[in-house]
Amino acid sequence: MSFLELDNLRMVYPDGTEAVKGSTITVEEGEFVVLLGPSGCGKTTTLRMIAGLEIPTAGRVSMGGRDVTRLRPAQRDVGFVFQFYALYPHLSVRENIAFPLRAAGESDTAIQEALDRVSRRLGLAEQLAKFPPQLSGGDQQRVSLARAMVRRPAIYLMDEPLGTLDSDQRLAMREFIREQQQELKVATIYVTHDQEEAMSLADRIVVMDQGEICQVGSPTDVYDNPASRFVAQFVGSPGMNFIPGPTVVGIRPEHIIPADNGPIEGTVAMNEYMGSHRFVHLDTDPGRLVFRAAIDFDTQPGTKLKVELEEEHVCRFNPENGDRVP
Repeated sequence: MSFLELDNLRMVYPDGTEAVKGSTITVEEGEFVVLLGPSGCGKTTTLRMIAGLEIPTAGRVSMGGRDVTRLRPAQRDVGFVFQFYALYPHLSVRENIAFPLRAAGESDTAIQEALDRVSRRLGLAEQLAKFPPQLSGGDQQRVSLARAMVRRPAIYLMDEPLGTLDSDQRLAMREFIREQQQELKVATIYVTHDQEEAMSLADRIVVMDQGEICQVGSPTDVYDNPASRFVAQFVGSPGMNFIPGPTVVGIRPEHIIPADNGPIEGTVAMNEYMGSHRFVHLDTDPGRLVFRAAIDFDTQPGTKLKVELEEEHVCRFNPENGDRVP
């Protein structure tokens, strides 16, 4: 039996909006699962139903073999990191982080040890005496993260927890979250629209769109073997290229190769310098293609160029519904 089971979970709001359309997901003990998708796809609503902050219209939520669908959040033993901090403004940073430990009856010694460990790891040691209104948005988000991860709940639920951080902080926090989760072996559900975060953190990714689950798989599966045109386009930066026809041909940028005798000819529209590589935008008869090139491939806009596709990496999709075809 899986630790967390969502069985045909649905959420329909009073105005008739169906935010989640029958999601079924299982999460194993210690597994890190990322819900990935664009804004409005139902991922945060799903997380809130797991937490008990929203009651599903239909379906069931089980944790450890226990039906928790109608239980209050406090009865579920979850560590929740909200997108918008949810800190107590009248409590210091120290008191905010320690709050769940004091509520659980931990000793002063245990609380101090946990505070030292988490505040040092998250760079908050110098902020402990301050109050949330005195902190930047990024620091408030780090406090929110520290408060959730200072103890070992049954499950961590994280809703876009790194959205307010700059790039260096995001990388450091990703490392901390993954290391902490692996050390404690706590099942974790993480919501994001950032496919780079999803790829770097997840054991499995659940790709969602318009309230439905489009694909569930490892980062490698989702990237290399997308189940639909939507997944192929959403996962990857840039997403997969598409060439129209009786079946739509899809190809990742790294699998388009410049070749003197290549079957596809086009004109370079843009050459993006990315530091370690380049992305070349090529206007062709089938449409715009983007391919990844070596850093010394400094071809100027207006240059005529031929390319070929690595056939073993080609994906094909139904032009009507976007589903993957053999």
